[in-house]
Amino acid sequence: MLALPPGSTVQDGQLTLPAGAAPADLRRLAHQLQIAADEHDPTLLPEPTGPTPDVVIVRFDFDFVLHQRRAWDDGQITGGFMPGMADLLKKALALPHIAVVVQTIRPAKTLEWIVEWLAEHGIPAVVDDGTQCSRDMFYTRTDAVLVTRTLRVAGATVDRALVKQGPDAVRELIVGLKRPSENRKAVR
Repeated sequence: MLALPPGSTVQDGQLTLPAGAAPADLRRLAHQLQIAADEHDPTLLPEPTGPTPDVVIVRFDFDFVLHQRRAWDDGQITGGFMPGMADLLKKALALPHIAVVVQTIRPAKTLEWIVEWLAEHGIPAVVDDGTQCSRDMFYTRTDAVLVTRTLRVAGATVDRALVKQGPDAVRELIVGLKRPSENRKAVR
């Protein structure tokens, strides 16, 4: 059973939250909804199956990691890269064993804008329309960045916490990544 934040109403299948609902209440509600959805249909977000691709998938957050956003401006992509991040994204894409995913929570209509913005900076990218990934959610192309709103499987994530440590921390992560098959050999 879902525990709605106090003052919430449900009418004709529409959930209305009270003004000023606490973020913690909303996170709990989102978590409860995810659990309920998984129990109702466990195939909504299947666990990856099949062989693991021999690439490392690196997920970059978009806002405040790649893009130096100054204002929302209806989702328009204005402004440039965070310092050093354009070169690091290109470096990751140039490595033959790294597939790059750029994830955002922006509205779906902005995904194409992000692809265009990346192209303007010499970075090939495609919008995630559901056909670029295998059934088990792996994105394995190493010649173009996948721009998505969907949480994709990744072996490493470049997020705000890492970027705050500076470009050297991101560079160290990227150059230190090895093919999964190389890691398996090292463990034996």
